[in-house]
Amino acid sequence: MLDLGGQGLIYLDTVVPMKLIDRIKSDYKAAHSGYCTTFEATAAVLWRCRRRAIIGDDPDGYDMSTPAPLAFFVNVRKHVGTAAGYYGNCAVAQLAFATTGEVAGAGDEGMNGLVDLIKRAKDGVPGLLRGMRAGGSAVDGMGEEEIAAAFGYNALMVTCWRTIRFDDADFGGGGPARVVGRWQQTTLPCVALVSCGATGERLLTQCVRAEHAAALLAELDQRTRLA
Repeated sequence: MLDLGGQGLIYLDTVVPMKLIDRIKSDYKAAHSGYCTTFEATAAVLWRCRRRAIIGDDPDGYDMSTPAPLAFFVNVRKHVGTAAGYYGNCAVAQLAFATTGEVAGAGDEGMNGLVDLIKRAKDGVPGLLRGMRAGGSAVDGMGEEEIAAAFGYNALMVTCWRTIRFDDADFGGGGPARVVGRWQQTTLPCVALVSCGATGERLLTQCVRAEHAAALLAELDQRTRLA
């Protein structure tokens, strides 16, 4: 049993600018002649910026072999044969595993490597479902260190609320001015992608402790200026 305890995570409401998202997509297409989704671009840059913020200014003093997994929810309707019009939850959590060095950008190839890791994790969903049907679980084949990492501060959980369309809700008085979550203290660093507009992808996050918050925002700002 893992003693998760309290992580001391703080709430941040921020935006990943569309300029940065478009640059990541463009770089990926140029390198692979393939398509990078807005979710993949946003998750990749947040994964990297958060890891660099935690490492800080002394990377030599940090163990770069430490696991730094990304967890995200995947819509599995097409995999389980739901009928057209089915309304309800039909998702699983999938993991993309990488070391701290890979996420932070040792031997940096831009964001392409992280986007590839996310895509490979998505491609592994059918196998995950087959294992679950056979009585397995999402952590089958994972070692003790990997399981601990998946539920600790080194992990990052990302979920997308865009297709729920909270921004479109109108009960007679017009749409919402701003969508926010009812945040409670959580043991797993998490991020919700709320809406994507002309300015960028809006995020509700509870993914860093207070001592890493300024560094995370600075990393995102630096990435945007370089885009």
